[in-house]
Amino acid sequence: MTLAEKNAIDHRLAAIKARLSERYEMLDINGESFFRTNSGTFFRVYAFPGEMVLVIEYADSESDAKLHRLEDGDRFYLEDLSLDDMFKQMVSEIEGA
Repeated sequence: MTLAEKNAIDHRLAAIKARLSERYEMLDINGESFFRTNSGTFFRVYAFPGEMVLVIEYADSESDAKLHRLEDGDRFYLEDLSLDDMFKQMVSEIEGA
């Protein structure tokens, strides 16, 4: 991964987290940023190592999040999605629409 690609993924991850924090409660769990939905599901977004892709991981409870019992959601590729489209698709996945 080039420095430009790393910067692009870091920028997109920060932008997505900022937008998600406007919609969902953000919590610090074991030093990691998680979000909680209105239905009580916990999730986090991270950059998949070595790729230009963001992934959402889900936990059914705060205790599962603390123990890193997480399930992967879809992958969201930077090259395929604008920031707005990525955010919309993530929200759709998170809310099960």
